[in-house]
Formats: sequence, C-alpha cells, structure tokens
Amino acid sequence: MLPTEFTDNRPRSFIAAAISTPQMKDCVRVGIAEECGTSELSRAFQTFRANCPEFQITIKLAKSEILQLAMLGGELDLTVYLDWQRKAPAVILTADPIVWTTSDRHRTHERSPLAVATYTKPVSYQDFVLRSLKTSGRDYRVAFLSDCSAGLRMAVASGIAIAPLCRSNIPPGSRELTAAEGFLSHSCHLGLHVREDANDGAILELADAIRAAFQVR
Repeated sequence: MLPTEFTDNRPRSFIAAAISTPQMKDCVRVGIAEECGTSELSRAFQTFRANCPEFQITIKLAKSEILQLAMLGGELDLTVYLDWQRKAPAVILTADPIVWTTSDRHRTHERSPLAVATYTKPVSYQDFVLRSLKTSGRDYRVAFLSDCSAGLRMAVASGIAIAPLCRSNIPPGSRELTAAEGFLSHSCHLGLHVREDANDGAILELADAIRAAFQVR
C-alpha cells in the first residue's frame, strides 16, 4: 500500500496528523476546503487513528466547488467545505463568514484606490463581495490574482492588497475589516458532506470525529 498522498504540499497541522500512520489495508478519501482554516481537523484525525488504526486517510485539498464536483463523481467519501448557499446536503460544523482582510502593519485599506486581491477564476461568492465595495462607493482596482487562498493570504500579509477571506483563514498580523469601517462580511458556514451511500464504518467514524472536534472549539 502506498503511503498517504496529498494534492497540496503546504505545511498544515491536519496533514501532519494524518500522515503519521503505519501501512494500512484500506483508506477513507477526504476533501478539505483550501479556503478555510481547519486546525480542528488535527484532533479529528488523531481520534480516527486511535479508533480505526487499520485505515488510511487520503486528503484532497481544493476549492469547495471542486470538492463538491468530486463528491458527485464518486471520487471522495466526505468533504469539509465552505457552504455559502446552504444548498448541499451538509451538516453545518461552524459559521465561517467571508470578511475583507487587511494588514495591521501596512494598513492597505487606507489606500485609494483600494488594491484588491481576488481569485484568478472567480468563486461563487466573489461577485457579492466585490459588489459590496461598489455599493459602498469605494474606488478599487484588482491588484493581485491567485489560484488559491494561500496567494490571497500572502497579498494581505505583505500589504499588496486587501482580500476576502474566511474569518478562520486570516493570516497573522492581519485583521478583519468591519462594517463600521464600511466593509461588509458575507455569511458562510463550514459544512461536512458525507457520501450519500456511505455505509462503511470507517467513513462514519471519521465523520463523527470531525463533528466532535468542532463541538469542543
């Protein structure tokens, strides 16, 4: 059996928790939203390892919309993803709104026009957050494009631009811009979607461990 594989090699605590396993005879395929901060999953994976030591976890880290397509295609057993329309058959784990984020040091939000970072390929909530800037009458320009949230975090932390990020994913040294400052947030939730035909005890065990990890935040 090959060792655990990941589609993203960025250092994250939940990945470290998942890979420190012996050779396994079976695996659970997990999708995790790259838009969100997911430190709680480290606890969930540790619990799962203790309860199901014979199983391996394979993780796909991607945008939420890609994960949902992978679920429909039978490529994943469960996903933890950003649910902003409450349309998918998911268990809501926690609120995780999209907020405009700026660097404390660089005070990027005080520039005019505002420098904004966005995804190269627009995501479902991007039109809303950009419209909120237009509604407030702010002049802005798109100064940074990225394929992933790691790029948006870098743009914010380095003072290149402000960016819409999940509240759980705000980088160190940065902060949320508030409604009092003229920046609106957008309600979103972190959801858990388990394959509809899942009857494998390991899949359900991991789903239970994830729900429990978010309940003790």
